[in-house]
Amino acid sequence: SLADLEGANMAWVDTNSSAGYLVPRMRIAAAGLDPETLFARQSFLGSHERVACAVLDGDADAGATYLSLDPKTGKPMSAGWLEAGAGINGAFVIETAGPIPSDAIVLSSRLSEETRAKVTAAMSALPESVPEAVGALFRADGFAPAQTAHYDRLAEMARASRAREKPGN
Repeated sequence: SLADLEGANMAWVDTNSSAGYLVPRMRIAAAGLDPETLFARQSFLGSHERVACAVLDGDADAGATYLSLDPKTGKPMSAGWLEAGAGINGAFVIETAGPIPSDAIVLSSRLSEETRAKVTAAMSALPESVPEAVGALFRADGFAPAQTAHYDRLAEMARASRAREKPGN
């Protein structure tokens, strides 16, 4: 459980990583634990692969990384430990935080509807027209509209985390 991480050496990606820092810390706080005092040591390693390697090599007791599950089988399709070369069963998952919105390309609401449609169409066409650019620039294989439901669990954790921080809690 998350409480079992007390006194552990924790590996994070960096302070701006959603899956590798921000959301896992919100999940820890929502569980009633203090992510500032829970761990004996915290390291920032710069990538999901390096976090997974630190855990796999025993340099860290635990780490935060991404995990995408196949919706049909529930098995990992991609994960930090797979990126590090470990097998599908190469990690023990303590907790998941639900869908985390991916990086986003956001357009201003001041743009005309026509301009937004043109930019969206051009971005959507990139994987077919220049697939190597999408992979190299965005580390992605395509673009998809954001699913509102992906923000629900994130908002729930944010509320729980804020509630825990209020005096008297």
